[in-house]
Amino acid sequence: MTELIIEFPMCVVNAYNGAGNVDETLDDNITYIIGRHFHEYDIEFSIQSMNLVPPTPEVNDELVRYRVTIHSDDAEECPKRVLAELKADGFERGCTIKTMAGGLLHADEYTADIQVRRTLGKKRRKA
Repeated sequence: MTELIIEFPMCVVNAYNGAGNVDETLDDNITYIIGRHFHEYDIEFSIQSMNLVPPTPEVNDELVRYRVTIHSDDAEECPKRVLAELKADGFERGCTIKTMAGGLLHADEYTADIQVRRTLGKKRRKA
């Protein structure tokens, strides 16, 4: 079994279909896409929760957080599959994937995690 935390900054979610269509973006797009691969390959999974998280100074911007359980022993592949599905539909921007223990599996420069965003920015400037 694999448990993941998948987060998206609300500013990015709002940008996809407009701030007035957040429910559509989350329900019809992001939530659906997160589970699509697992439905197609008959892999049991469940979205345990989906919460809006308020901003915390120096920690995170406002975000939506999914807690997902995937009944698969292939813990390394699960986040890759979720990310590949999001990329295929153009919804990967800002996606942050973490383990339940807080280990970072994926983030980009649009992540709602302020500290990770700063670290990624520093790495880009050094390159």
